[in-house]
Amino acid sequence: MTDIHRTTRRTQERPESPDDEVHSVYDWILTEYYGTLTSEVSHALDQLHNATNWGLTLITAGLVAVISRSQFPDTASLFILLALLVVCIHFSVRVMKGYINVIRFGLIQRRITASALYDTEPSASLSDIRTAIKDYHVDWLLPLKRRDVYIKCILELGYGYMIIIIAAVLMYTCISIRMDQTDWIALVIAIMLAAAETGLFARSPYMHRPRPDEDARRQR
Repeated sequence: MTDIHRTTRRTQERPESPDDEVHSVYDWILTEYYGTLTSEVSHALDQLHNATNWGLTLITAGLVAVISRSQFPDTASLFILLALLVVCIHFSVRVMKGYINVIRFGLIQRRITASALYDTEPSASLSDIRTAIKDYHVDWLLPLKRRDVYIKCILELGYGYMIIIIAAVLMYTCISIRMDQTDWIALVIAIMLAAAETGLFARSPYMHRPRPDEDARRQR
């Protein structure tokens, strides 16, 4: 066996050094993983904007249609308002999911960007990047406090005001009409559906395991 063959064989058999492994992981993050984050953030923003715009538009149109009816308040108005309540809860959950994912993937993206811009040595920040990816992408932990998500949806995105308006009009309708057994059943079913969707979301991976990150909370 020639010397060059022996040298080649020893090189191939030599295990990868820790520095090589760090650079390999860092290169994968920058060349392959980082590009997927842009798509994830864009998708989450679309979900957030669509749920906000379509939800508020449909609910507002429904409320106006109910109140402007000449027969209002009546049983038909009650059923429409109950449907609007369920729809409002459904869209509010979709809004919160979109908002959480914007924060989630935006946090990871900013951490990688800051490392690429300011760190001369990848190993300095690779541990933080890997932890963020594991916690918020692989394990799907919540990067905010639960109250941050609810406050954003209820106050800033407007769904809290919509729920209050629907509840007020619904209460007025219930008091104004003589409710029969069917009306009470419809009321109970609507409340149960709204509570079920809210409860399922609260127990879902989106909200079940919060691990607040200070950078994410500043972004909110």
